[in-house]
Amino acid sequence: MASRLSRAAGALAGAIAGITALSLVPAGAATASSRQAGPAGSTRQAGTAGSTRQAGRRTPARPSQPAARPGASVPCGAFCASYFTEKYGPEFVLNDFRGRQATGTRVTLRYASNSDPAEDWSIWPTGTVRQLAAFGIVSRALALHYGADQAFEAEFAPYGTPTGLCAGLAGGAASGESVTLQWCGQSGKTVWVTDAADQAGNYAPLINGSDRNFSDPQVLTEPGWPTRWPRPQLISDRLQKFADGTVYDDQMWDNTTGVLP
Repeated sequence: MASRLSRAAGALAGAIAGITALSLVPAGAATASSRQAGPAGSTRQAGTAGSTRQAGRRTPARPSQPAARPGASVPCGAFCASYFTEKYGPEFVLNDFRGRQATGTRVTLRYASNSDPAEDWSIWPTGTVRQLAAFGIVSRALALHYGADQAFEAEFAPYGTPTGLCAGLAGGAASGESVTLQWCGQSGKTVWVTDAADQAGNYAPLINGSDRNFSDPQVLTEPGWPTRWPRPQLISDRLQKFADGTVYDDQMWDNTTGVLP
């Protein structure tokens, strides 16, 4: 599978310009051809979802924290991105829990800091869903409704150093499945698809690439208040919408690149 993903990424290099048109993939994202994939045949450990999800609200109260903007650590610089939800805003960004840098490590949100390497992520565009489906990396069922949507992997890269570990799912797309570090380039479980149809401004849901449900997808979800302890682990969950068609704001994602000034 790793070789298939590498071949697909090389063949789809021309798609990167189209991906960066959506803000969910930073303009400074590295090209897939320069990617160092994780070792094949590695053992994956499933995380546990330790909290119950609370329904999102469109205009939430923010945590009482000092004003902050997310940013990669100084060594990571413009090559790294920080992801955050519409619900909590850029004060809380994607984080490798305790910076363990190991398969099965929980992925959470944490208060933004430009000195915390656990918040450093590199984005690897992989092409459209239709293109990935042609290589067997994602299902043709997913391509039925999301074929033109762009996909990417988010690799944990403390201080800009590649680890070969990406935010993904150990067991595949299912409600409550924990988001953990998994070897990049092994399957669609570490691929995330920007749901362009439900994008609102700079925010959009991120569908997991292992999903086979073409009408009711599993998306990246923040299930609880990120300042709680133990810190809630990100999960995949069914795309949730209000009566007016807007998506829950704990399932809407945006990113920023670079270091804090």
